[in-house]
Amino acid sequence: MSPYVALNAVLIGLYGFSAIYHVVLWSQSRRESVLLVFAVHCALCAVLSADLIALATVATPAEGQSALDVRLELAAATQVSSAWLLSLVAGVRARWYVWFITGVFLTVAAVNLAIVPITGTVTRVERVSTSWGVISILRRESPSRWLGVIYALSLTISVFGYVCAGRQWLRDRVGGVLIAAANTGGVVVALWALRIDTGGSSQPYLGALHYPVWVLLMASQIARNYRLRVEERNHAQQALEHSREELRQLTAGLLLAREEERTAIAREIHDVLGQTLTALKMDVMWIGARSPADAPAAIRQKVTAMAGLIDDMIVTVRRIATSLRPGVLDDLGLAAAVEWQAQEFEQRTDIHCTFRSSVDESALDPPVSTALFRILQEALTNVARHSRARRVSVTLEHAGTDIVLEVRDEGVGITAADAASVRSIGLAGMRERAQLVGGGFSISGAAGAGTTVRAQVPRRVTVSA
Repeated sequence: MSPYVALNAVLIGLYGFSAIYHVVLWSQSRRESVLLVFAVHCALCAVLSADLIALATVATPAEGQSALDVRLELAAATQVSSAWLLSLVAGVRARWYVWFITGVFLTVAAVNLAIVPITGTVTRVERVSTSWGVISILRRESPSRWLGVIYALSLTISVFGYVCAGRQWLRDRVGGVLIAAANTGGVVVALWALRIDTGGSSQPYLGALHYPVWVLLMASQIARNYRLRVEERNHAQQALEHSREELRQLTAGLLLAREEERTAIAREIHDVLGQTLTALKMDVMWIGARSPADAPAAIRQKVTAMAGLIDDMIVTVRRIATSLRPGVLDDLGLAAAVEWQAQEFEQRTDIHCTFRSSVDESALDPPVSTALFRILQEALTNVARHSRARRVSVTLEHAGTDIVLEVRDEGVGITAADAASVRSIGLAGMRERAQLVGGGFSISGAAGAGTTVRAQVPRRVTVSA
């Protein structure tokens, strides 16, 4: 095997592997067009190298003519793929030129295939010893007068390549140097082929010998683009995490402000309205006690009715104040507040509610107590609205250094899709409250097997607005 044949055989393997690799890379990435174009270009180079082996080993003029025609057609196709690669890699949007080159060289290939052999008709084959080894040299008639024009157009691609190299140099010097090197190799190969086609030189075609530089170029570009994408993804991830942290802080501030506002309103309602209504009731009772014995019955009935209305109003005021902020939570702690809420829930809904607790009240921070109590309220509200359960159990217990609140019902259950849904404001609120105090929230269940809501949070936590 001559060195020329061996070299082209190596190039076939290189270009073939590169073509397959970039097709796979294209299919598994964002399907960037430059990867697919380069894969086609490598496939053309592999076939061109195989054709050059055939040219170097042909024995008859017919075989030589066939291999020579295929070489021209493949060379025209590689010129087209080179122009597209230069435009895509360097980002030079001279699409009019690229489409012009595409049309011209595809026409050249079609004419050579169907009408007339542009590089001339092979008349005989000679075996010649050269520095590349013993190869076949094709003797042929004069080529078409258009061959010089075709080579001139191919050299314009090299000029376009140097423009692209300058553009690439501005953002990636290694890439710019590689493009310039590839174009210089293209100029040398084109002039060498022109010498063979027009001067009858007894040397083999260089073919795709300079295109390994393109493989290095694409490797560097892929590595550079991958690095840029990684950096962009990291920046985006950091920005997203920063945004989420800001949203958490904002949500924590809003929840804290709402709890403080609820506490203040509940205190005002309880203290001001409650005291006023109590004083008003005492005045009505004083009037009723000091009414003359012979006062009309209508007056006594009206006084009694007023006292009843005031009693109802006092109960309503207490209920509103308790719903805003249960005083038992601040006065007696979380366990007592949860027990009171369970009893109140059972009285209001006729759903049997059991409660069990093993929590030490002194070990809880107020934000933790508030978060767990609000989660309990929302969980019981969901039980009343959706579960159709007759029994529900509430447990409050330790889990290492954490506190666990669990609400379990025996209702219709919840599907995995509903549990994972982001549209449920109630579930999102419970999850957010647990996360704001450094804890976790989960909900599980199955159709007909009930639902379990579980919140696990640390005993002590600092919540910043």
